[in-house]
Amino acid sequence: MADQIPYESKAKRPSKKEWAEQLLKKIQTALDEGKSGEEALEMLTERQYDFLIDYGVDLDEVILSPEQRRNIGELMNKGAGRPTFPNGYNKKYPPKKRAFFDKLTDFILEQGGEIRPRPKCNYRNIEFDLDGDYYEIVFSCPPKKQGK
Repeated sequence: MADQIPYESKAKRPSKKEWAEQLLKKIQTALDEGKSGEEALEMLTERQYDFLIDYGVDLDEVILSPEQRRNIGELMNKGAGRPTFPNGYNKKYPPKKRAFFDKLTDFILEQGGEIRPRPKCNYRNIEFDLDGDYYEIVFSCPPKKQGK
């Protein structure tokens, strides 16, 4: 038994935190050598880059200059929000849903009902009074279940 080779254990796989630290150290070394942030990130494999993103590392610190980081708030908010139109947000509703909504509205009016006006028609809710009672109908079109 003395001539047997002792069991050699494989190197321990680093934890996610340790791996992230190793990759960030690799990036920092490249930056210290004078490479740009983009060149330093190109040294990483796609898997390493994806890992850093999924792990929550802010790579803007590496890529952007201090001036760009100060102005990032302005750049991000510049195009944010929904487009505005003179009459508000202009959403496109499915033609079948609009047609059904319009036919139902006509039917309620034919039955002597009174439609309560809404600030804008969303083709989702219809509120009306019929024979002294208040009603509200809410349309929804749930997605089709898979396999059916």
